[in-house]
Amino acid sequence: HITGKAVGLALAFGMFFSGVFLAFGDSWGMAFYHSGDAGAYLRVLAPLAPLVYLDVVVDSLLKGLDEQFNSMKYNFADSFLRVVLVLCLLRFFGMESYVCILFFSTIFNAALSLHRLLKVAQVRLSLLWHVALPLGCAALAVTAGKAALQGIAFSQPLWEAAAATGVSAALFGGLYGFIGMFLGVPVFSVIYMLIQRFIDSRLSAREMPVDIESYCAPDAPILRTSAQKQDTQDKPRRR
Repeated sequence: HITGKAVGLALAFGMFFSGVFLAFGDSWGMAFYHSGDAGAYLRVLAPLAPLVYLDVVVDSLLKGLDEQFNSMKYNFADSFLRVVLVLCLLRFFGMESYVCILFFSTIFNAALSLHRLLKVAQVRLSLLWHVALPLGCAALAVTAGKAALQGIAFSQPLWEAAAATGVSAALFGGLYGFIGMFLGVPVFSVIYMLIQRFIDSRLSAREMPVDIESYCAPDAPILRTSAQKQDTQDKPRRR
């Protein structure tokens, strides 16, 4: 549970800042480097933000699960590939090749580490809840934050970037938390009910029992729990 939650929060955090760099990269580039080129590179490298955050969290989780050797292997392979590719490509293709190398090596390292973590911790990630939901919330929050401050003039790019990021962060926190709470429980309740009805109908069509106790072992915990509940209900009747 902790591993899945940590990975999900890392993805959500990274997707939000990916949206921030895409929308406000020019402002941050001017604020810190006084250069439009720096902002352009921030926007180009923005899609890597979720993978960078994810890789840091996954490496820490692997070390906590006694997978230091595998984590070291992946990081060493990543560093070795970066050095080789930089030596072979940078002198011929320039800065564009370095950007491509960053994309390749980051995806390579994150994919290996995440695959190992999911295998060791036996965690399953949902494409809807861990990727689509935070991505949609980040897009809405950044778009709304940019629109809210569109007519306001700032004296310095730093104040503009900080204000836009702060407003977007507040909106993202509200959207991601509210939507997850508002949709998560009802949706999974409906899915559970539909699956249960489908299974019960199939069992009834074959004239088989539909109660769970009929398919449990005699010493199953669910049977002991049911027996304890039945005894608790029968005691007032006996009195």
